[in-house]
Amino acid sequence: MKVKGERCSPEKNNNTEAGRLRDKEQDMKTLVGALALLAMGAGLACAGGHGEAAKAREAADQAAIAALWVEYGQSRTDGDARRWLAIHDAEAVKMPQDGPMFRTADVADSLQATWNKQDETGRPEMHIEPQETIIMGDYAYSMGTYTKTATPKAGGEASVFEGKFLTVLRRDAAGNWKIYRDCYNSNNPPRVPAAAQYSFGAPINLGPKVNSSQAEGSPRVSADGLELYFNSNRPGGFGGADIWVATRPTVNAEWGEAVNLGPIVNSSANEIAPAISADGLELYFSDYTVNRPGGMGKSDIWVSKRRSRTSEWGEPVNLGVPVNTLAEEITPEISADGLELYFETDRPGGLGSDDLWVAKRATRSGDWGRPVWLGKTINAEGMDHCPNMTSDGLTLFFDRNPPGETVGDLMVTRRATLRDDWGEPVNLGRAVSGHFASSISADGRTLYFASANPGGSGGNDIWQVPISLNGRPVSK
Repeated sequence: MKVKGERCSPEKNNNTEAGRLRDKEQDMKTLVGALALLAMGAGLACAGGHGEAAKAREAADQAAIAALWVEYGQSRTDGDARRWLAIHDAEAVKMPQDGPMFRTADVADSLQATWNKQDETGRPEMHIEPQETIIMGDYAYSMGTYTKTATPKAGGEASVFEGKFLTVLRRDAAGNWKIYRDCYNSNNPPRVPAAAQYSFGAPINLGPKVNSSQAEGSPRVSADGLELYFNSNRPGGFGGADIWVATRPTVNAEWGEAVNLGPIVNSSANEIAPAISADGLELYFSDYTVNRPGGMGKSDIWVSKRRSRTSEWGEPVNLGVPVNTLAEEITPEISADGLELYFETDRPGGLGSDDLWVAKRATRSGDWGRPVWLGKTINAEGMDHCPNMTSDGLTLFFDRNPPGETVGDLMVTRRATLRDDWGEPVNLGRAVSGHFASSISADGRTLYFASANPGGSGGNDIWQVPISLNGRPVSK
């Protein structure tokens, strides 16, 4: 078995931690190979010549190792990381077939939290079935199969993983057997999850402290849920449309009276589509149709920064090339890690009238790279716009207007990891009636959106609606 990241060269490289781990892996393979050859050659488990005392020690060791495997499965079933770690050697190394090897010592501090997260929605059950154990002094070779089941707490079909293991154990100073080197694989891949089912509750209008008789749009809620940014053309602004913010003391409190961000951020132009960074210190937005001085094209993306959550916003800066062009760049969305900037643009190279693109940077203080079109998987004819991402970076909502239509469908796409491509979008239709420019809360439970639904204050209002994915929050 070749482990990801393993070098093909036989020379040892002890100058780095990765090199030392590779050397340990090679030692593991050598040791396991020797044990396997001995086992096949002579049937060491039942070799003759043992005295009664030796046979008794053999039986006791076999029973102890069998009990260790029972505890391995039971500790994972119980979700008790402390017990699971206790049956591993201080220098134990795990070698999964489908991932890089790792030391149990490196995951000890985070393992319980990881299990707790994994087990939020399903009840785990694990069984280990050793098929052969050969003991040679203070080392033992054990091989067999395992089964791990996760049964959804909300009901439904369980996920079942079956695999094989080949393990070297060694006796510690107290005479107890511990897992020393552990290779394992999976005979069957994870079951394909059931089709994603998004559900919505009853929409709630945010009321007269947030909404007005004019038009409110493009809501964005801060990561802590205490600030709600949006654009509005209500009286009291500095241009046709300005950016406003409503705040609240706790996530369970009502929103306070919305206030204009003032003449540093807002101008005689139209400022729209605010997007607040996860740390609350960067505010991205667009100018639109009526542009700010110093821009590059029809509409540009700008960013304003502040030193702390209680500081005033600073002078907006145009993101410049390569993000902005002579074309239209609007409705920005900044990822929670600050390394991806999604936006809508009508620049050449797209498919519809407006398409979704993404720019990336290596660090939060780095420059934005050249934007990349999200491709035909995400974009279609017509207009794809108003991207908004969950806090875990794995779900992207956006709006899609078919050609000639002014109100679009709510679309959602997912990816397995931050390194993967976005999957085929799911069309949620007009699930939120008359919506546009939605924004998902950081906990993945509430979708904010703008709509001219009946029951509002006039024009487009800001609304919120509970949302869930297969009965759970949309983000992890």
